[in-house]
Amino acid sequence: MANKKNQKGKKRRPSAPQKPQKQATTRSNATLYGLDVKKLILSILAIVFVVFIPTLSAEFIHWDDPEYTYNNPLLKDFSLAKVFSTETFHKGNYHPLTITWFYLESKLFGFDTFYFHLNNLVIHLFNTFLVFVFIRELLNRKDLFVPAVTALLFGIHPMHVESVAWVSELKDVLYALFFLAGCYFYVKYVRVKDIKSLVIVFLCFLGSLFSKGQAVVFPVILLLIDVYLKRKDYGRLIGEKLPFLALSVYFGLLAIDAQRATEAINADYQGLDVLFYGSYGLVFYIKQLFVPLGLSGAHPYPFNPVFQDMPGSFKIMPIVILALAILLGLAARKRSYIWFGVGFFLISIFIVLKLIPVGDTIVAERYTYIPYIGLFFALAVWIRDVINNKQYEWVKYIGAGALVVFAFLAFSRVGVWNNTISFWEDVQLKYPDYWRGYNNVGEHFVKEGNYEKAAELFQQAIDNDEYAPPVPFIQLGTIQMNNLNDAEGAVKTFRRAAEFPNKGDMMYRSARINLAQAHIKAKSPDEAVKALQGLDGLFPNDGLIMNVRGRAYAAKGSSDSALLYFNKAIELNNTDHTFYMQRGILCTDVLNQYEKGIRDFRRVLELNPGYDDASLNIGVASYKSGDYQEAIRRYSEYIKVKPNNARTYMLRALAYGAAKDYDNALKDAGIAQSGGVRMDPSLLQSWQSKR
Repeated sequence: MANKKNQKGKKRRPSAPQKPQKQATTRSNATLYGLDVKKLILSILAIVFVVFIPTLSAEFIHWDDPEYTYNNPLLKDFSLAKVFSTETFHKGNYHPLTITWFYLESKLFGFDTFYFHLNNLVIHLFNTFLVFVFIRELLNRKDLFVPAVTALLFGIHPMHVESVAWVSELKDVLYALFFLAGCYFYVKYVRVKDIKSLVIVFLCFLGSLFSKGQAVVFPVILLLIDVYLKRKDYGRLIGEKLPFLALSVYFGLLAIDAQRATEAINADYQGLDVLFYGSYGLVFYIKQLFVPLGLSGAHPYPFNPVFQDMPGSFKIMPIVILALAILLGLAARKRSYIWFGVGFFLISIFIVLKLIPVGDTIVAERYTYIPYIGLFFALAVWIRDVINNKQYEWVKYIGAGALVVFAFLAFSRVGVWNNTISFWEDVQLKYPDYWRGYNNVGEHFVKEGNYEKAAELFQQAIDNDEYAPPVPFIQLGTIQMNNLNDAEGAVKTFRRAAEFPNKGDMMYRSARINLAQAHIKAKSPDEAVKALQGLDGLFPNDGLIMNVRGRAYAAKGSSDSALLYFNKAIELNNTDHTFYMQRGILCTDVLNQYEKGIRDFRRVLELNPGYDDASLNIGVASYKSGDYQEAIRRYSEYIKVKPNNARTYMLRALAYGAAKDYDNALKDAGIAQSGGVRMDPSLLQSWQSKR
């Protein structure tokens, strides 16, 4: 008996030290491959920083960046009360903390792009750190390999470049900052049941919601953590979530209102078809996790449901999802890390699967910023378990190679986000039939003042995309009308834009209004009046329609009708300075009602103090009413702002002549003539004789 026991003991002895020895290579709580926790974190952050360092020399991209920064009206007239009001939406979002953050950046650094990109990068680095500490805390600090791999994948994955390199996506990295901090403190709360930690979690959730609406899934993620950590006090865990769930519902409804307020919800992509769109998106995001190729700043819907049938490839997507679900079910048996990671991914990606179709893109790389953490976690645990088996230790070299490839792809991808041209040319390369790739470069050239190049790009948008919306037509027509002196060409372009079927759409309204303005410029006011017929029935309280109708009647010579419509326009909207400007010009130049004209021009300056043409027109009205000194003063103010405007010197010369200041009249007349303005020789001779 004794010998048998000894023999059994001898058989068992070799197995005793194998388990800890097996884990020591990857799961030591003190070090990982010779790096302690601090050195490990610093190494990860250093790699992430190097990958994203080219963003620091990048510019603003002409796609939301101007509207979030230097052209953002909320930054120009900032107030916390206004920004945090639940009636204040920007770009189809309610994200007051993001707007406040942009405001603080602008006050500290102006609009220097370096600091805006540095801000995004620093927050991304901190988010990478939070992923590490959250996953380590989730594993009860018993592992370094899984947190390290999860954090590194999060930090360098090419699909995350969009969230970091795009200035406008401050909202993405900012909401993630609070979201991840909340997850970390919640795990700590579950461990120690400290109510202070739960309060911190709630505040983090609030900060995340104030940064981006995608944070509404946070309470469900907390419940998932509860299940993973095997919490049994069901009454308590449900009760403590009620305030979180209430906030989630409230902010979710607010986010939908924000999208509706800016007409961001695409009516063309609705109905039961959204199930196929969602399935397509889910397959796309899973595929991109492993093979992140074909990256683009915009991924348009691959078909137009108004004119085309859904491709067969879309219809099989639910079957693909079902197959993946079956495989997952087989793989996840007795592997809680798989269902936790996949659950984390599905919960956080669900609300951006285009079940509510927003915009004209079907997927977006930035949507994976938080969701991928779940899949990274599951993948990291699987790799750890595989390489712990010495038979498959070679897998770690494949994993290391994949990390190097991801880092290289991300570094290369950052370069695409360098400026507007590089960004949209990349979209053109990936989707040559997509109108927006050409349209947005055209808008960039409009800003640069290169109208010929802009018109060429808007035409490309129209020619390359047979289903292009009215936008590029209106952009092209506006340039033809205002910058290329081609009113007839503008009429043709706006007519095409007005042929689109949705009569209640704001772009249809814009097309008809611009068509009328083009007719006015082409000296066909009767056609302008026709172009506006019936439009006020679709948009009964639209002051701009009334204003343009007034301009059309003024061009026809029907001054009484013109005045009637200008008055209606101002009744409907008394804060648009251009309405007062048009009425003031009519009163001054046609009706000889100079005092009324001056009142309108002064109102223009109240609404827009920098509108110098209003001051010039006060001068004209004052001159016509016989107040020559006021006219001279107004002209002089205008000349200080625009000293090279020869016509203003001509006007001031006339005012000086009327005021019998012939020396100054002749001096200004000389400047006007040298600038190409013709003066009446007999008038000049008269002034000369009266000196």
